[in-house]
Amino acid sequence: MKKNFIYVIGLTILVGGFLYVSSLEKEVTSTSEKVIKHVTFDEGVQVIAGNPSMVILDVRTPEEYAQGHLAGAINVNVESGTFDEEISKLDKNTSYFVYCRSGRRSAVAVSRMKDLSFSSTYNLLGGIQSINPTSLVR
Repeated sequence: MKKNFIYVIGLTILVGGFLYVSSLEKEVTSTSEKVIKHVTFDEGVQVIAGNPSMVILDVRTPEEYAQGHLAGAINVNVESGTFDEEISKLDKNTSYFVYCRSGRRSAVAVSRMKDLSFSSTYNLLGGIQSINPTSLVR
């Protein structure tokens, strides 16, 4: 009986974790002033086309950025010790399309940007590894 109880608890945690991770794919986090939206590349292209003032933010290392990046992107390394200071210089009321290689660092970046009161950020799910390499500027 105790073994079955532990099995049920473990299964419940596993299913709950799966449902939570699945919900992140299209999650929109919103407070009265701040929005984080997680988008696919195709959705991001549409968002950028509809908002010509949107800033494209590459949060990879300068070396990765030099190997290829989206046209018009600015580079601010999220793993540098000065990330918060550097992005604090940017306009918090502008919309930002944020990406990295796989989506992990950009998720960290948009979360930190939200904490710093940026009003609108879009995180590229799967990073640039999920897009056609011919879309990159070298």
